[in-house]
This record gives sequence, C-alpha cells and structure tokens, in this order.
Amino acid sequence: MTSQSRMCLFMMFMPCFVLFAGPLSLSPCEPLPVGVGHPVQAMLKSFTALSGCASRGTTSLPQEVHIVNLRRGNAQGDRDKPAEVRFIHY
Repeated sequence: MTSQSRMCLFMMFMPCFVLFAGPLSLSPCEPLPVGVGHPVQAMLKSFTALSGCASRGTTSLPQEVHIVNLRRGNAQGDRDKPAEVRFIHY
C-alpha cells in the first residue's frame, strides 16, 4: 500500500473518528454552589464521652439505660435548625 493510498484511507475515515469522539467543551468548568438540591450531602457526627450520669440504679433491669444530653447550635449559628436524633438498636 502506497503512502498516497494510506492518506486517502485516513481522509476517508477521519469523519468517523470525529463523529464518535464525543462532544468537546470549549467552556471552562464552572463550580456550582452547594445547596439542598446538591446530590452530595455530608454530615459530621461527633461525640465526647465524659464522666457524668450513670444508670447505676438500673443494673437489675433487663435492658441498659443510656442517658443522652444534647446541645443545640454551634459557632456558625445553627440554633434555628431542628435537631435530628436517630436511635439505632442492634
């Protein structure tokens, strides 16, 4: 096969390569603001175990008793948001 016939084949199939290459974006990527409708949500869960209330008087009961103290709000001013607590039993 001569170089001229190779060039002819290349020119013949080049439109196929361009058609199947996918769309090319000429605009830069623009970050969108994160909000309620954003598909990725994160939650920070933390706790600190301190000495405090203990359920010493419930040792004779068939179930353990846990005392949970909740504090609302933080430095960012989330005091007006409702607190959400989920108890998970295993």
